[in-house]
Amino acid sequence: MKLVEFKAGEGELFEALTVVFFGADTPSPKELKASNKAEDAIEQHGIEAKDSKFKTVNCPLCRQRAGINPRIYTLPDGKGADLVLDDKVFDYILSRFDMWSQIVDPKLKRPFVELQDRFEAAKSRQDGSGKPLDDIDRIKKYLEKRDNP
Repeated sequence: MKLVEFKAGEGELFEALTVVFFGADTPSPKELKASNKAEDAIEQHGIEAKDSKFKTVNCPLCRQRAGINPRIYTLPDGKGADLVLDDKVFDYILSRFDMWSQIVDPKLKRPFVELQDRFEAAKSRQDGSGKPLDDIDRIKKYLEKRDNP
């Protein structure tokens, strides 16, 4: 299990995650289950964005045409999101970053790096006592402690 946190006010970063994910979500038959679970996690925490600066971005595959992103999710006002993902789903989402051959759209460059760093950091994330956050019970305890200091 892995935890990827989005704080309240990070709706734009969450939107970028949906662009990165849905823009490169081309699962093989063996990846369909992980793809569906990743999609469910995003939809569970996000709401459909009515307007987003990422609505139109350059195609990650051909790099030449502008693509319209029909599925962009943001965070509800004043709320964050805690994506608790099993390892296969986490790895599947992380692998979507590698599907982007180039980031040619300037408005996606910084969020892309921030998301990559956040997902990489989640691999070695620890609770307050130095134990890895890789098990659902530890993640629940961590979230409880974080939300009720």
